[in-house]
Amino acid sequence: MALRVCLVDAGLGAVFFGRGALQPKLGAISACNVSALSRSVHVGSEFRTGLWESMADRTQLTARDEEILLALLSKVRVFSVEQIAKTWWCDSQNSKRAALRRLQRLSVSDLLSIRRVFVRPLPRLEVPLVSWRPRLPRPRFGPVAWQLQSRWDSPQSSTAICFATTTAAKRLGGLNRQLLNPLQVTHDLGTAEVYLQFRIAEPDKARRWVGEDMLRFAKGQKVPDALIEQADRRGFERAIEFGGAYDRRRLESFHRYCRKKALPYEIW
Repeated sequence: MALRVCLVDAGLGAVFFGRGALQPKLGAISACNVSALSRSVHVGSEFRTGLWESMADRTQLTARDEEILLALLSKVRVFSVEQIAKTWWCDSQNSKRAALRRLQRLSVSDLLSIRRVFVRPLPRLEVPLVSWRPRLPRPRFGPVAWQLQSRWDSPQSSTAICFATTTAAKRLGGLNRQLLNPLQVTHDLGTAEVYLQFRIAEPDKARRWVGEDMLRFAKGQKVPDALIEQADRRGFERAIEFGGAYDRRRLESFHRYCRKKALPYEIW
């Protein structure tokens, strides 16, 4: 199943992402008798052996595989192996081992990358700390900032994380973003955890969840971690923000942006 997302104009502009639009032009391969398993294609300044793309094309994806990959291509940037295991292998006797076995197969097929990074443990996320909509009073951001900052006192630990590859984007559509800043991973895992909460509690809204990398904003404009599309796809009904160690000024800035757009929001 190929992903195609169209974001309607909600003061943010419209942008299309789909399988065809994301396929790079690799140029013609003129060798007539070269095996597909040994040919190489030029991508940017690097060479990737055609073997990997051939293996990826042959990999039979299950519905579970597609859901995980499409989430990584359009809704969140990363999942931890633990998040994937507890969500999609919760019925297995050893969910983490079963999940890792399948994820490694997807990695061998160049559809998924698995990497270990140091991240801080996530706080318990069950309900948003702030839920605001137009005509409600402005939240008291001083106590919210204190609560956000006080929940990051645990030391970092090594964690296995997964993100989709360019090969997966070419096959299914969407976007893959390589990890550019390891310091951002904890925040991205927090956003992923909020998405997984929506998947359980509000599955319809989870289906309409649009990750920040799928949104096009003017340079310098605030980008929420995610937006929930309206049911008719004509705009957005809610902004989602996972709170790092935000101070009051940053929270107030986010509030002003959403108030100006008349956009309800939640801060987790």
